[in-house]
Amino acid sequence: MYGLLGLGLLGLIVSTPFVLAALAPASADWGKLSDISQTYGAVSVVLSAAALAGVALSLLYQVRQTRTSNEQAIRDSHLQLATLALRGPNRSC
Repeated sequence: MYGLLGLGLLGLIVSTPFVLAALAPASADWGKLSDISQTYGAVSVVLSAAALAGVALSLLYQVRQTRTSNEQAIRDSHLQLATLALRGPNRSC
């Protein structure tokens, strides 16, 4: 399944220049088109950096949330132990 998808993607990449040459008019200024695509590439880099920063912030938030959850679980277990100790040795749950 993935091999077939990979071959299809590779075929699409290899055939792209030929398809563009067939679809583009003969008077197309490829230098201008290249400049336009490089501009979109720069915008893409900025958006990718923002997305990466968002993922990093999300991971930091998850670490903080996990740490808080673990501390709460430890406090709950200490509370249960203290409650059992205060009930006395003669009483069971």
